Amino acid sequence: VDDRNINQPTSTTSAIGDYLSYNLISGVSHRTVIAGLPTLGYLGAFWNYLPVDGKTYNVAPGGDAKLGLLQSEQTGSTTNVGVRARQEVRVADDVSVVAGATVERTLLDGAQRAYIYNTSGNLIRTNFVTADREMTNVAPELGLIYAPTREWQWRARVGTGYGTPQFSNLFVTSAGQPGNNTDLKSQTNVGFDLGGDWTPAPGVTLSVTGFYEFFRNELVSQSAGPGLQSFTFNAPASEHRGIEASADVALGHGFRLTASYIFDDQIYTDYDEVLSGSTKALSRDGNKIPGVAPNELTTRLSYDVPNGSFKGVGAFAEYEWHDGFFMENANLLTAPGYELVNVNIHYNKDFSSGPIRSLMTYFEIKNIFDETYVASANNITDRVGYDSAGLAGISGSIYAGNPRTYYGGMKVKF
Repeated sequence: VDDRNINQPTSTTSAIGDYLSYNLISGVSHRTVIAGLPTLGYLGAFWNYLPVDGKTYNVAPGGDAKLGLLQSEQTGSTTNVGVRARQEVRVADDVSVVAGATVERTLLDGAQRAYIYNTSGNLIRTNFVTADREMTNVAPELGLIYAPTREWQWRARVGTGYGTPQFSNLFVTSAGQPGNNTDLKSQTNVGFDLGGDWTPAPGVTLSVTGFYEFFRNELVSQSAGPGLQSFTFNAPASEHRGIEASADVALGHGFRLTASYIFDDQIYTDYDEVLSGSTKALSRDGNKIPGVAPNELTTRLSYDVPNGSFKGVGAFAEYEWHDGFFMENANLLTAPGYELVNVNIHYNKDFSSGPIRSLMTYFEIKNIFDETYVASANNITDRVGYDSAGLAGISGSIYAGNPRTYYGGMKVKF
């Protein structure tokens, strides 16, 4: 059970609502031998339900996030129900085959009422939009694992996936206003992965995986401009391709070095966009999908006292690099990349007696050098006749990253 109580006057509008959701998951796994081959099977089912009862208000001028006139209200629900199955078969001592599938039924049912006012703030009319969408998605996958030696493991996989629109996506038009966007489709994709792990010595693991994914009707969100809501559309075809690499190296005497890197190149392969004020369709084929950093790197050097009276005390220093990314479909404007350094000290201890079984506590400083950076940005809509300088003057897209921030916490297991 998850209750999200929202009050977010973060823009020219404020979303207010209470979203009490329910999620049930159950499954069974079973080991057996079929035709002399060891197998591991899994069969599960899930159901989740999210009632929607939210309002969007205009934020009044004057500061302090004072609420103004009611812009729109939504009522309805999202329901998902489905099953998952997976079977792993060890066909030889060094070869395993994995097959699985998920079938899911999604129901989006509800309505939105939008309120339109004149310049004096008097209600002129209301617009009422209903949605009753049912979507069925199937996602099979097949994988192969080959481990010829202790040092090497190779992996290959072909898998499919899907994504369904959120309830709120159905009620924001491409103009960024409340209205009918109920024709959104589910996105689907098929992807291919090929990778391997190398363990040349105990405590040392190096991994690399290449991936190539083909999307149909990819759900992309975009800002319509300052003071307007972000809207979602289906890009007919797109591709995601890249490389993931990681390293985990035990340096000895309690020291460990970990690193992860991803190159993620996402492009449109079939998408024509018509800008407001124009009747000409602009091809975005080959352009980068905005909002995606093509390169990201994280490294961490940690130390944990291995033994003695201070065993369980540890610390780490972490470095993050996030590449810049395009902010709109024409690829004219780029959000700058950024670098962060974080530090952490922690203590972990298990107890053999008493009511407390384990204790974990930590203190952490994020962005220790207090860098100013763009953590994320809504994709903005291009405009007729605008170059990068003109687009840079459009407000309401950028979300600033956290300044130097201090965290502390603890977890106790009884």
